[in-house]
Amino acid sequence: MIYLTGMARNANRRIAPAVLSALVMGVLAACSGEAVGPSSADLALHSALQQFGVSPLGPPPTANPALLSLGQALMFDKELSGNRDISCGTCHAPTTATSERLSLSVGTGAIGLGSEIGRAHV
Repeated sequence: MIYLTGMARNANRRIAPAVLSALVMGVLAACSGEAVGPSSADLALHSALQQFGVSPLGPPPTANPALLSLGQALMFDKELSGNRDISCGTCHAPTTATSERLSLSVGTGAIGLGSEIGRAHV
């Protein structure tokens, strides 16, 4: 995994073409039948990534069990809603990676999960 640092954050529009170019050159060289060293594509990609200050991510921090428990309790607590009848987890279900297709949740009265969410016909 990689992340952007320093100058690279401001140059993100130029990174994709440079990296894509390095990858395409490596693939074309490998497919051409020419004798290419096994690491030529890797070296080209590594060089392009270094040019923009991209470096590997470090290991993630250790999760605090107390904070995980608190987050889970808040996610599924109906007392936090206006009518105390719906939790964040009602619409933003873990089974759908807590996502849905709507930019604004329907909230109370919605049916379904994820891409199937909609309003109940009353």
